[in-house]
Amino acid sequence: MFVIAVIALVISISPLTNYFMALISESVENDRVDAYISRSGSVNLFYLIESVLLIYLILKFRIQFYQSKKGTLILNGLYLYVLINIMALTNASFIRFGWYYFIFLVLALPQIFQFIQQLEIKKLFKMSIYLYYSLLFFRLLIVYDDGDFMPYKTIFQDFDRNSQWEFMDKR
Repeated sequence: MFVIAVIALVISISPLTNYFMALISESVENDRVDAYISRSGSVNLFYLIESVLLIYLILKFRIQFYQSKKGTLILNGLYLYVLINIMALTNASFIRFGWYYFIFLVLALPQIFQFIQQLEIKKLFKMSIYLYYSLLFFRLLIVYDDGDFMPYKTIFQDFDRNSQWEFMDKR
């Protein structure tokens, strides 16, 4: 598992992913795809940190996961999620493929929590998960689109949010 993750990392950092995305862009002929390709280049440290931590957890708890069919499914799905995150290090367009496998992360974290025997490490693990997802939530809420997700508006509410994307609302 570690060797495959390292190979995916090398492929992700190499210009090979940009080459494949350029091929897709030429065949699709869509301006949005071109825009996604132009944004690629630098390594996303958040994906790298998450991938490294998850690979560590996969390798540490793989024996416990492989003791049942359900655990095997969850671990393999989590591994696919990590591989897609690794492939998305330099091109954020790939991360959308990982969203399908995010459910395995949601299923694996409570299993890992159950596998941990030491009470202090269990508390640290739980606190780390809360902290990570809280920071991620506030980062997306505040930084992404300049906080344009505030205030949230449903389709049933009839008021103008005065957001930067107001012109795209379907009314």
